[in-house]
Amino acid sequence: MTGTSFAVTGTAPHDLLIEDNEITMVSGDALFVQRLQAVWSTNKGEWSLDKQEGIDRYVILTKNYDEDSIREELEAALLLLNPDARIEEFSLEVDKQRHAVIRLSVQIGSELYPITLE
Repeated sequence: MTGTSFAVTGTAPHDLLIEDNEITMVSGDALFVQRLQAVWSTNKGEWSLDKQEGIDRYVILTKNYDEDSIREELEAALLLLNPDARIEEFSLEVDKQRHAVIRLSVQIGSELYPITLE
């Protein structure tokens, strides 16, 4: 039997992996990456239990966006979660309909995790 994945994006990280009637929950670095995606999807001040968590979405959603400012905003949220993590690769693509896709890689120790944000 092949596994069923409840993935956040792509093939990893997983909330759950069900394979051969066994359930494995996310842990370790994959859990960190999943939490990071949640933080980057939250507007700063939106979550009442931690008003500092999240990003200032107006930095990203502005008409005259600045790639450096966007990267700095994402990196500031990353450093609050893990001061040892770093953004190693970063690219921003915006199409004519103003749909943005951010692709980046986060370095945690010796591991490099690709993350896509839309």
